[in-house]
Amino acid sequence: MKDLTMTPSLLLEPGEADSVESRKCLAKTRNGGACQKMALTGKKRCRLHGGLSPGAPKGAKNGNYSSGEYTLEAIAERKRKTASRRRSFRRIELAKNMAELLGMYDPNADQEEMAKKNWQKLLKLKDQLEALADEQLKASQSA
Repeated sequence: MKDLTMTPSLLLEPGEADSVESRKCLAKTRNGGACQKMALTGKKRCRLHGGLSPGAPKGAKNGNYSSGEYTLEAIAERKRKTASRRRSFRRIELAKNMAELLGMYDPNADQEEMAKKNWQKLLKLKDQLEALADEQLKASQSA
């Protein structure tokens, strides 16, 4: 006969005690101890501590909703825009560094004069960079 450990309302084999501890409700009682009930399947709380609740309503139906600035969609959109801006700044810095290496950019020079002088060279460089990017894109798609 198997050796069974007696626990409240459950008969368990010795190796199963750990899985029971992980299934206990995570709520705290008024005296600071842990709730002794089992959490609902797939939840972290028992039925008395909100395990049956589907959660707060999403969007404007929630009483704490004011402008939508902190919804998951708005936060994701802000993160996407920030990442795009960072990429743009990196491209600008890369272009400045390349122009500086080619002798077409001087950070201390008059910007308008420099732009007039090197505009055609910069356009050619831009076309070359775009062609290179297209080649890399085609190569990555064929791989």
